[in-house]
Amino acid sequence: NVLNDSVVGVLDYGGEGEHQIVGNNFTNTGQGTGFAVHGTAAAGDNVSISDNNFNIGDNYGIYIGTNSNNWTVHNNTVSGFGYAGLGLSGTTETVSQNTFSDNGKAIEVFGGESVQINQNTFVDNNEAIVYDNAGQTVDATLNYWDSVSGPEAGDVSGNVDVNPWLDAPITEGGDRVVAATVVEEQFSTIQSAVDAAED
Repeated sequence: NVLNDSVVGVLDYGGEGEHQIVGNNFTNTGQGTGFAVHGTAAAGDNVSISDNNFNIGDNYGIYIGTNSNNWTVHNNTVSGFGYAGLGLSGTTETVSQNTFSDNGKAIEVFGGESVQINQNTFVDNNEAIVYDNAGQTVDATLNYWDSVSGPEAGDVSGNVDVNPWLDAPITEGGDRVVAATVVEEQFSTIQSAVDAAED
């Protein structure tokens, strides 16, 4: 499906059963959102969003609201959203093998438990991952940050674990990079950190 020039491409108010959004193009959503899940108790349980393209909008590419549980965002391309490519408020959230580019924020996490953001690619976003809940830690290991050196200053805020990261996109055979920090300077290998400490 192609959803073009719409305020909200798809608005899902939840309900029982699995929800699958697969193989769509969401373009030019204006001030709205490409795909959104809203609702009350049990809204949007078991949501799978995969193999879609979300391109250009002022708000979110994808927004998962509160009371959502057990869902995945996998292998999507999300680019050009002024506020954020992906907004997360549910629980048991898995975000994998997506590409986020040219967004205000690639991903904003508002809360939830068991948030896993792995094997994604982040390119030219103003911020990559913003976590607004001090009580938990987001697992954002094994992502590619458009550099073998990993995320730059300002890419991540809040309790977000990024180490180790990938040295290339997972689709191009990216391998893990073990990082170390010496006097606030990051190194891509333990040996380079040891050499710097000895100097």
